[in-house]
Amino acid sequence: RKAHGEGRPLQDSFLAPTTGPVTATAHLANARLTIQGRIGETPFLRQLATPGLQPGRWSVQATSEQNQVRLTLGPPDRPPLGARILSFRGQIEQPTAQPLATGHVALTAILAMEAEWLDNQGRRRVTDWQIELKHLLHVPEATPGELLGINLGLQELTWAPDRPIWALLRAELAHYRPSFLPVSSGRAVTGWAPAPVLTGHTVADFAWTEPDHPRSAAQVQLIEIPFDRPLARLIALDLRPGALDLLLGLKGGGLHLLTVPSSWRSPPLTLTVFARHGSIQLQGQ
Repeated sequence: RKAHGEGRPLQDSFLAPTTGPVTATAHLANARLTIQGRIGETPFLRQLATPGLQPGRWSVQATSEQNQVRLTLGPPDRPPLGARILSFRGQIEQPTAQPLATGHVALTAILAMEAEWLDNQGRRRVTDWQIELKHLLHVPEATPGELLGINLGLQELTWAPDRPIWALLRAELAHYRPSFLPVSSGRAVTGWAPAPVLTGHTVADFAWTEPDHPRSAAQVQLIEIPFDRPLARLIALDLRPGALDLLLGLKGGGLHLLTVPSSWRSPPLTLTVFARHGSIQLQGQ
C-alpha cells in the first residue's frame, strides 16, 4: 500500500497480559505507526513499521477478547470504520499496457475512488482517494516490441471500509506494428515519421482484488523489567542498537527516563510495551 493507495484499513493484533475495555489513539510519522492506549487500567504503547503509508492521525477501533487485542486502523483520507456509506464509485485513470516475453501484458492504472458517508453527527461527507492497480493479463498473441493501445473499463465494483476492493474490468487492446513513412519536401525525402500499423484487437475481462501484505510470523521476544512505581502513561520510546529508551509518565505527575538493554540490533517490525503491576513488559518481533 503506497502513500496514496491504502485500499483497506490496517488489521493488527497482539497478546496482552490483561483483559478489559480498550481505548487507543494512533499517529503515523517517520514510517512508524505509534498506538497509545489502555487495556482496563494497564497502559500500553505499540509501534508498527509501516513504510510508505500516509502520515497523520489514524482512526482506531480496538477490541479485547481472551488476552488478544485486535486493532483496526483506518488511514486519515478514508471514511472511518463504522461510517454509514451512502454511495461510492470508482473510475479508471492513466491505464498503460506493456507486452512481456512470457505471453503476458503488464497492465497498470489508477483506480480513483469516491465515497459519500455520514459521520457520527449525521453530517454528509465526501472522501476521495486513489489506489494503484497492477495486473498481469495472459495475452498469447501479444509480442515484445509491438505497441499496445489500451482502453480499460470498470464493469463492477464492490467496497466497504472493512474489506478490500474487488473489481471486474474489461481490457480492450489494440495491437500495432511499428513502422515509418517517409516525409517529403518536393521530391526529396527529408525524414521519416512513425506510422504504426494496426494488426489486431484483444478484448479480455478479468477480476482484480486489492492485494494484502500480511506480516510474516516472526518469533516474539519478551523482556520484563522490574519497576514498582505506579505509571499513568508510556509517553515515548526510542530503540537504538542494543538499548531501548522509555519515557514514562508517573501517576501523580513527573517523568522517568528508563534505558533497557535489548538484544535487538535493528528496530523490530512490531514493538509493544505494557506497564504491569511491579514491572514493564516488552514484546517485539
